[in-house]
Amino acid sequence: MTPPQVRVTTSWDDGHQLDARLAAELAEHGFAGTFYVAPRSAEIPPGRRLSPAALQDLAGRFEIGAHTLTHPRLTRLPLPAAAREISQGKAAVQDIIGREVTSFCYPYGAYREEHVAAVRAAGFRVARTIRRFCTGPPADPLQLATTTHAA
Repeated sequence: MTPPQVRVTTSWDDGHQLDARLAAELAEHGFAGTFYVAPRSAEIPPGRRLSPAALQDLAGRFEIGAHTLTHPRLTRLPLPAAAREISQGKAAVQDIIGREVTSFCYPYGAYREEHVAAVRAAGFRVARTIRRFCTGPPADPLQLATTTHAA
């Protein structure tokens, strides 16, 4: 009998310059990861965000996902503004790394069904939430849950 396949992933949010050091640690130990980047995050001063060169370097070794353009709480925005944050964040990250971005992460884990529709419309194939303690396959790839979450 073949044992069930186990997949372990890690994901890291926001696009802080310290992500480059984290990536080095992950690579040293053979771990994969997805880095979700908000290229103009209102929470990270410009000098502390990953530079375009650092993001390009990271993209050469890890998956890069989008995390909106400025990292707002989507549930506090009118839907058209939330949809712009989603699509413009994707476009900005793609422009920097030079390839398609297919993964998204909801800032703060805050979203509603209409945000899932906006993520789908923007062309994402998967989107991570912060729902915890899930080990089974996802019912909806645009609402992936996690096993553990640390903030």
